[in-house]
Order: sequence, then C-alpha cells, then structure tokens
Amino acid sequence: QLGAPPLTACAAAMAIYLTGGSGYLGGEIVRSLALDKLAEDKKVLVPVREKRGKSGQERFESIFRGGGNPHKHTQWIDPAAPIPDETEVVILNAFDVAFHTDIARVLRESVAPMLALLEQCTQLRAKGNLKKVVIVSTAYVQPPIPFRRCDGPITPFNGAADPWGTYSQILNGEMVWQDLVDDPRSDTHSTTNAYIYAKTLLEHLVVKHGAASAAPCNLSF
Repeated sequence: QLGAPPLTACAAAMAIYLTGGSGYLGGEIVRSLALDKLAEDKKVLVPVREKRGKSGQERFESIFRGGGNPHKHTQWIDPAAPIPDETEVVILNAFDVAFHTDIARVLRESVAPMLALLEQCTQLRAKGNLKKVVIVSTAYVQPPIPFRRCDGPITPFNGAADPWGTYSQILNGEMVWQDLVDDPRSDTHSTTNAYIYAKTLLEHLVVKHGAASAAPCNLSF
C-alpha cells in the first residue's frame, strides 16, 4: 500500500518497533503516539545506537526521559538485538540524512540494515504476531519545493527494471555515482544526491521485488 500515514498501522497494535526514533520524524511519531489517549497501554520499542561517546541507552534517556518528556511508554532496545517476538507493527524510519554523492556508503549504512530488518520481519510473520510493516520514505521532500514533480507514484530511475541488480552493482563497485547521473533512464530528481537515489532504490526493492512480502506493508511518504 502506497502513501498511508505511518500511524494508521498502529491503531490496534500494543507493541511497536520504531527505528529512527531519535531523529525529527521518528520523534514526531513517538510524540503523536504519546498524545493518543488510546495508546496509554502501548509499548514503543526504540533502538538507539551509540554515538559520539554516549551509549545507545544514554542517548535514549536524554531524548525520551528528560525535561518532563511524556514518552513514558517508550522503551530502549539494543539495535543489535533481534526484533522482539511480541512486536505487532514495525515502522522502519531510520535513514542517514546526508546530501552527498557517496551512494555505496548510503546503501551500506542505511539500505542494507533496513533490508536485514525486513528479513527479520519475514521470520516474525511466520510466528504469527507481526501484523504490519511500515517503511517511511521521504525521497520526495528534497530538494525543497518547488521542484518538478514526477507523474508516477515512484520516481523513474535507471534501476526500475532490476533494482536488486542495480543494488549489487553499486555495492561491488561496478556502478559509480556518475554512471547513475549519466543514465538517461533516471529522472533528474532521483540523482539530486545519494539520499534521494537510495530512498528511490529502496522503494523499488520493496514494491517490485517483494522485500516486505513477509507482512502487509505500507510505504508511507
């Protein structure tokens, strides 16, 4: 399902696993859940990694526990730990927002971990608890409006026909950034920077190649 808001999937869920909760958009999702009177008994599991000398748990406490923050239903979870079996909804929101052209790095650091979590969702779905996977994609908000909008639901780009092949070629060095920019099949918006291209590629990996077939899946924009 394309375009559904991330919180739509959380209405009946009691255990939600949310990546990217320490960022702006993830924080807004957590805040919205905290203000929902029907969410008092919900558990929001937020993996936060170590950064700049602070442990993941220390960063979690400073973000979600300080200053009278109302997010009492959030719980820190080690990003290296498996998604807990009790999870009913997974919201994959984490993505490195850096507007450069090192596409292989973005695929390694942001797309590969998300694909690994989707594989975990396949296993969770088999156990029966997982009801929904939501992948948050913001490829369309950069560059700032106004920009020429694409007619289709997914921006045309060179990897549309074989996204997994394109993904592999970039990671193993067979294809570099200039190859992507020069390819006439790519809409100019998709090659504005590596962030947008990687998000666009991820959308195709999920939608066209069934990476999220483990559970009903939303791509939220």
